[in-house]
Amino acid sequence: IVIGTLPDGHTPTLYVDDQPVEAVYDPVTGTLTPVDPLPEGEHDITYIITDPAGNESEPSPETAIEIDVTGPATPTAPTTRLDEDGSSQPVTDPTNDSTPSIVIGTLPDGHTPTLYVDDAPVEAVYDPATGTLTPVDPLPEGEHDISYSITDPAGNESEPSPETAIEIDVTGPATPTAPTTRLDEDGSSQPVTDPTNDTTPSIVIGTLPDGHTPTLYVDDEPVEAVYDPATGTLTPVDPLPEGEHDISYSITDPAGNESEPSPEAVIEIDVTGPATPTAPTTRLDENGDEQLLTQPTNDNTPSIVIGTLPDGHTPTLYV
Repeated sequence: IVIGTLPDGHTPTLYVDDQPVEAVYDPVTGTLTPVDPLPEGEHDITYIITDPAGNESEPSPETAIEIDVTGPATPTAPTTRLDEDGSSQPVTDPTNDSTPSIVIGTLPDGHTPTLYVDDAPVEAVYDPATGTLTPVDPLPEGEHDISYSITDPAGNESEPSPETAIEIDVTGPATPTAPTTRLDEDGSSQPVTDPTNDTTPSIVIGTLPDGHTPTLYVDDEPVEAVYDPATGTLTPVDPLPEGEHDISYSITDPAGNESEPSPEAVIEIDVTGPATPTAPTTRLDENGDEQLLTQPTNDNTPSIVIGTLPDGHTPTLYV
């Protein structure tokens, strides 16, 4: 107890709960310290000063002091963290946030938390608005054991909470290979580079590891798409405009790390049919001679002359 510097030859006497107790006065610090520990709880403290002639002063006004040697209860293990977008996520889910905000809840007034990472205390910031405890320095990549303690206003620290494992993952997946095939509307596999009239083509990207999600890029822009794990295909939700497009995709792991986009593949969307062909006027007879269609024939599988077609075009005969 700080009582200040006393005149030479003056001695103090400490009273606790109106009883004098043995105490030591330190003239260097001006403090009066009881020899025997005070019991836990509240006590009224006062002191008197005795001069060299043996005259005692009146006791000083009493001051209440609280002795608290019992630490807070052991806190529960942390189970959630706040993601960078403010959403709540399980602590055990991998994250690419190397300074994760661990949710520990609201603390009583005057209580302070301490974050432990792999059994060592680390500097951290507590946010009472969100109830989170966030390390100041980034955690290294890999798994870590997270726990925390609570210290009350008297300086008593609780036992650390049970540990929870957290995985810091800041390495994205490898760059995927370029798409080479698509599934046609009938389910058949076709080269991506073959023109198609399917404006929502199902691009084959294969099977992804659990928890990984793909992103489709069309002409360097991400577009909403649906991944079908049964077929390993990625299909745009909105129809692609007619014409050529550069198609690529990336993969994002459970921690939120996105790979580089795959090399691009060119796909051509073609929904415009050929021009209406002219009416047929001739046929080849069985001798290979060209005859007018209007002439009767005994060839019941007549070869109708329609001319040369562009590469990849196929005709359909209507009778």
